[in-house]
Amino acid sequence: MGDKNPKKKMKQAKPAPKPEVAAPISSVKGGAKTKEAGKPERK
Repeated sequence: MGDKNPKKKMKQAKPAPKPEVAAPISSVKGGAKTKEAGKPERK
């Protein structure tokens, strides 16, 4: 998954946005697989 989402790694590097990004990523994962299965990069 990390390879497909290079932006995710960059965001994790930041300590402040890390927690905020962790929550959205979970929601996006579920939605991305169903709605944007063809657009995983959109996040």
